[in-house]
Amino acid sequence: MKFEEARAQVISAIQFASSALNEELIASKLADNGADLAFSELELDSLAAMELCIEIEDKTGVEIDLGDLALHASVNDLAKLMVARSPAHDR
Repeated sequence: MKFEEARAQVISAIQFASSALNEELIASKLADNGADLAFSELELDSLAAMELCIEIEDKTGVEIDLGDLALHASVNDLAKLMVARSPAHDR
Protein backbone atom coordinates (compact mmCIF):
# COMPACT_ATOMS: atom_id res chain seq x y z
CA MET A 1 0.00 0.00 0.00
CA LYS A 2 1.29 3.44 -0.88
CA PHE A 3 0.91 6.54 1.28
CA GLU A 4 -1.62 8.14 -1.08
CA GLU A 5 -3.81 5.03 -0.96
CA ALA A 6 -3.60 4.85 2.83
CA ARG A 7 -4.45 8.56 3.17
CA ALA A 8 -7.48 8.12 0.91
CA GLN A 9 -8.64 5.19 3.06
CA VAL A 10 -8.30 7.26 6.24
CA ILE A 11 -10.35 10.06 4.68
CA SER A 12 -12.97 7.60 3.48
CA ALA A 13 -13.19 6.10 6.99
CA ILE A 14 -13.57 9.58 8.50
CA GLN A 15 -16.43 10.23 6.10
CA PHE A 16 -18.03 6.92 7.11
CA ALA A 17 -17.62 7.48 10.85
CA SER A 18 -18.30 11.19 11.14
CA SER A 19 -20.12 14.10 9.62
CA ALA A 20 -16.90 16.15 9.92
CA LEU A 21 -16.37 16.18 6.17
CA ASN A 22 -19.56 18.19 5.84
CA GLU A 23 -17.73 21.08 7.47
CA GLU A 24 -16.19 23.23 4.74
CA LEU A 25 -12.88 23.97 6.48
CA ILE A 26 -12.18 20.33 7.30
CA ALA A 27 -13.23 19.14 3.85
CA SER A 28 -10.95 21.69 2.18
CA LYS A 29 -7.99 20.67 4.37
CA LEU A 30 -8.46 17.02 3.51
CA ALA A 31 -8.87 17.74 -0.20
CA ASP A 32 -5.33 19.18 -0.26
CA ASN A 33 -2.95 16.21 -0.45
CA GLY A 34 -0.19 18.30 1.07
CA ALA A 35 -2.22 19.28 4.12
CA ASP A 36 -2.61 17.31 7.30
CA LEU A 37 -5.39 17.28 9.87
CA ALA A 38 -5.21 16.34 13.54
CA PHE A 39 -7.93 13.99 14.74
CA SER A 40 -8.57 16.42 17.59
CA GLU A 41 -9.87 18.89 14.98
CA LEU A 42 -12.53 16.36 14.02
CA GLU A 43 -13.86 16.15 17.58
CA LEU A 44 -14.66 12.45 17.19
CA ASP A 45 -16.51 10.83 20.05
CA SER A 46 -15.42 7.36 21.16
CA LEU A 47 -18.00 5.59 18.98
CA ALA A 48 -16.95 7.50 15.85
CA ALA A 49 -13.27 6.80 16.62
CA MET A 50 -14.00 3.08 16.96
CA GLU A 51 -16.01 3.12 13.72
CA LEU A 52 -13.05 4.80 12.01
CA CYS A 53 -10.74 2.00 13.18
CA ILE A 54 -13.15 -0.74 12.13
CA GLU A 55 -13.76 0.82 8.72
CA ILE A 56 -10.03 1.04 8.02
CA GLU A 57 -9.52 -2.58 9.01
CA ASP A 58 -12.52 -3.76 6.97
CA LYS A 59 -11.38 -1.90 3.84
CA THR A 60 -7.64 -2.48 4.03
CA GLY A 61 -6.99 -5.40 6.35
CA VAL A 62 -4.66 -3.18 8.40
CA GLU A 63 -5.52 -3.37 12.09
CA ILE A 64 -5.88 0.02 13.76
CA ASP A 65 -7.02 0.50 17.36
CA LEU A 66 -7.92 3.50 19.49
CA GLY A 67 -4.41 3.63 20.92
CA ASP A 68 -3.05 4.04 17.39
CA LEU A 69 -5.27 7.11 16.94
CA ALA A 70 -3.73 8.61 20.06
CA LEU A 71 -0.14 7.83 19.07
CA HIS A 72 -0.60 8.74 15.40
CA ALA A 73 -2.89 11.69 15.93
CA SER A 74 -3.26 13.04 12.39
CA VAL A 75 -4.51 11.81 9.04
CA ASN A 76 -1.02 11.68 7.53
CA ASP A 77 0.57 10.05 10.59
CA LEU A 78 -2.08 7.33 10.57
CA ALA A 79 -1.63 6.81 6.83
CA LYS A 80 2.13 6.34 7.38
CA LEU A 81 1.40 3.75 10.07
CA MET A 82 -0.94 1.93 7.70
CA VAL A 83 1.78 1.78 5.04
CA ALA A 84 4.22 0.36 7.57
CA ARG A 85 1.71 -2.27 8.73
CA SER A 86 0.54 -3.18 5.25
CA PRO A 87 1.46 -6.79 4.50
CA ALA A 88 2.68 -5.92 1.01
CA HIS A 89 3.77 -2.34 1.31
CA ASP A 90 5.52 -0.89 -1.70
CA ARG A 91 6.83 2.51 -0.82
